[in-house]
Amino acid sequence: MTGQVMHVFRLSRSVIWRSGAIFLMCLLIGSIINFLSPSAALSMDPDDRLEFWIILCLVGGAGILFCDLIVEYVMPELHVAIKSFAQSICGAVAVLIPLFVIYEPQELPGYNRTVLFVWVIITLIVAGTFILKTVFEKPTHQARDENIEMPMNVRPKILSRLPVHLQDAELYALSAEDHYVRVHTSKGEDILLMRLSDSITEASNVEGAQTHRSWWVAKGAVAHVKSLGRTAEIKLKNDKVAPVSRNGLKTLKDLGWL
Repeated sequence: MTGQVMHVFRLSRSVIWRSGAIFLMCLLIGSIINFLSPSAALSMDPDDRLEFWIILCLVGGAGILFCDLIVEYVMPELHVAIKSFAQSICGAVAVLIPLFVIYEPQELPGYNRTVLFVWVIITLIVAGTFILKTVFEKPTHQARDENIEMPMNVRPKILSRLPVHLQDAELYALSAEDHYVRVHTSKGEDILLMRLSDSITEASNVEGAQTHRSWWVAKGAVAHVKSLGRTAEIKLKNDKVAPVSRNGLKTLKDLGWL
C-alpha cells in the first residue's frame, strides 16, 4: 500500500512539473508571436491579440500534456524524438479543431497555411519545454558513463523506493512490465512506476548489464548462463530466468561474463 501511495505521489509531482513547464512556454511563445507577427491574428484589435495567442498556445499546451501523460503510461520507453513529434501533433489537433469550428474558412489565411502555422507554434512549445526539462532537471544518465567510478559499497538508490523489508536486500535484476519496473532482490520483489532506463541509472553503482531491452541483471545475482545459440538465458540466484538478446549476448561476452 505504501509503495502505491509513493507511485501516485511521484506521478503527481511529475505532472505538476510538466504542467508548469508547458504553461511557462505557452506564455513565452504566445507573447513572442504576438510581438513578431501581430498581423497574423485574424485582423484582431491590438488589445485582443496577446490574449488570442496565449489562449491558443494554452489549448495546444493542454493537448501536449495529455499526449505526454498517455505516452508515459502506455509506452514509457518511446524514443524522445517520436514522443515529441506525437506531442506536437496532439497539440496542433487540440488547437485546430476549435479554430476551424469557431472561424469560417474565409476568415482563415488558408487551410494548409493555418495547419502548418499552428503545428510550428506547438512544435516550438514542445521544444521549449524539452529545453527547460534538460536545463533544470537533474541529469539522470551521467552515472552510466563507464569512466565514472562509483563506490560499490553504496546501496543502489532504487532500493530506497521499495518497501522497508526490501531496502536492505541485494539487488538481483530489473525487468520492464508495461509502464512499470519489477525490482528483483534477494528478499523478494516489488514493482515501481518508472522507466527501465531510469531504474538502471539508479542501480548504476551495482555491477551489472542490460541483457535485453526489458531486462537488466546484476552480475552478483547470476547463478548460471545457458547458451541458446544466438541468444541465452540467465538463471538468477532466486531461480528467476532473465532473457539475453543477441546484442545482450555480445555485451556479456565483452564484459567477460561468458
